[in-house]
Amino acid sequence: MEKLLLLSSFTIMLTWMVPGSCSQTNIVLIIADDQDLILGGLTPMVKTQNIIANMGVTFTNAFVTTPICCPSRASIFSGQYQHNHLTLNNSVSGGCSGPHWQQRVEPQTWPAILHQAGYTTFYAGKYLNQYGYKKTGGVAHVPPGWDWWIGLVGNSRYYNYTLSVNGTSVFHSDDYFTNLIDKHWLLRMSPSPLPDSMLPELDRVYRQRWETLLSVDDLVESIVIELYSLGLLDNTYLIVTSDHGYHVGQFGLPWDKRQPYEMDIRIPLMMRGPGLPRKQKDVRPVLNIDFAPTFLAMAGLEPPAWMDGLPFFPLLQQNANNGTKIDRKFLIEYHGEGSMKTISSDCPSDYSDTLSTCVPEQMCKCQDSKNNSYTCVRHLEDLISNHNFSYDFIFCKFRDSENFTEAYDLNVDPYQLNNLAPYLSSIIENKYITWLDHLKFCSGLTCHMYHDLNVQNSP
Repeated sequence: MEKLLLLSSFTIMLTWMVPGSCSQTNIVLIIADDQDLILGGLTPMVKTQNIIANMGVTFTNAFVTTPICCPSRASIFSGQYQHNHLTLNNSVSGGCSGPHWQQRVEPQTWPAILHQAGYTTFYAGKYLNQYGYKKTGGVAHVPPGWDWWIGLVGNSRYYNYTLSVNGTSVFHSDDYFTNLIDKHWLLRMSPSPLPDSMLPELDRVYRQRWETLLSVDDLVESIVIELYSLGLLDNTYLIVTSDHGYHVGQFGLPWDKRQPYEMDIRIPLMMRGPGLPRKQKDVRPVLNIDFAPTFLAMAGLEPPAWMDGLPFFPLLQQNANNGTKIDRKFLIEYHGEGSMKTISSDCPSDYSDTLSTCVPEQMCKCQDSKNNSYTCVRHLEDLISNHNFSYDFIFCKFRDSENFTEAYDLNVDPYQLNNLAPYLSSIIENKYITWLDHLKFCSGLTCHMYHDLNVQNSP
């Protein structure tokens, strides 16, 4: 019988699966939209943690390389950094399902490769930045942050659930809301900081995101039950993740993504499947560009050399957490955009053609701008058997009039409150600039600034 690659959405019940034979591996990928990790985005998903994480592996250091919907999804499907797949933002003119994607990139995505290898592939939900279904496409879900906004949660059994009156509030501290003097200009834009009057609205958004995730939790459970009823569960890899993180009030920004901070770039990632250990945490860095080569490896296929990511699947079965040295340097990149179409007439500005997503509900604090463009190098290094990184650093350069630079040592400053860029030695700064200059033009094998060495063989 045909092998099965099942690409699922949180918004569609999966009862149409094509059974595969016992010797063939099936894949179910579930992608949430805007589901954070840092702000407790997994907390409501108790069932998912029990039936996916506790039955498999949780990656505690999973990142996206571009924290916005369409470019991140393009990276998930292509295994490429943004500067290679050229999907710059969520618009067709910005490359989102534009001619370059459809003609050059999409035919070489991992669902297309697996389809050519004999898999039946199906997508339902949000693909790049549109909703629908394909027989050979990708997958995702409407966002926990915006489900309620577009009215979908109105039909949810959890709408106005007791959780919303249970004291649940957005994760914040005084520093998160007020320490903005060393951040780039968009964050310093008025109102800065956000007034206390915004807190009830931020808490409402936060609670309703969690209400949405309770329904997501039910849908993940329903997928597992359906796989079990069809006799496919023991021969299926299930992967649950998100296309990027989210912020809700941190650093003076109301609610959105697009920034290079932990809330926006870290994502949940857990998987279960045949041969995988149970209830194991894996601390190695995993990127969204790693998904494509990983799923190909699951199917026994060699990932193309032009893919920028690395497969992490074979290493799982080698229990690589023990006695292993990690040294990975990777790119975070974003192209800001401005559009008068996304600015409310109630939010006048002298710079309306350079700003984006400015609405009264967010105190007219704009969420994006044309020069909110940056490249960052993230560096994690350690013996991961210690379950802690001796070196955890991010260095970012903004393409704005200030040529703004941000740098954070996350070991001593996990909330990225104190920008170290003005205090770096020229040696350290030049090292990161050199890595950044390499990564922002890398392709395929040249992007693999990664070492995973057995301890006794390391210098």
